[in-house]
Amino acid sequence: NLAKDFEQMETQRKTVKRQVMEPYDAANNKYQEYIAIPYKEADERLKKWVDNYQNGMKQKCEATLREYFNELCQSFGIDFLPFGRCGVVVDMAMARQKEPRKAMEQICSYVMGVRADMDAILQMEDAAEIMAAYRRNPSLSEIVVAINEQKRDRERMALFLEDQRRQQDQRRWLHG
Repeated sequence: NLAKDFEQMETQRKTVKRQVMEPYDAANNKYQEYIAIPYKEADERLKKWVDNYQNGMKQKCEATLREYFNELCQSFGIDFLPFGRCGVVVDMAMARQKEPRKAMEQICSYVMGVRADMDAILQMEDAAEIMAAYRRNPSLSEIVVAINEQKRDRERMALFLEDQRRQQDQRRWLHG
């Protein structure tokens, strides 16, 4: 009897729940159809439009900065630097400016530093070797250290090979 009573109560509870929930579910469906979904779609369209607009502004700013960079490089006789090496990253704050002075100053400083390095290389003993390495990796201090290390390695190898030849000659003389 208890199980039967419980089953009847459970059936009544489910019926009442369905009757209470039907208006809510209907209202929720209307809310989704007329409010939630259209607002989400409008928000997505607006976000896409804003992103496209901002990307366009950043691309235009970067194009201006690249042109400035290329003109500077050309005027200083530099033909090997990629724009990315100057460290300028265009963001929206920069893109909103009519003329991004700080970025231009950073570019100018970098290009002038490279020109100064190149002028210093022209005065060095192994200028051609250093310049060739510098064009691949424009970091003068690293290049000079690497070239000097290579020079020391070559000198050590020359001494080593000379010693090896002497030992070889001695073995030939002994085994005659």
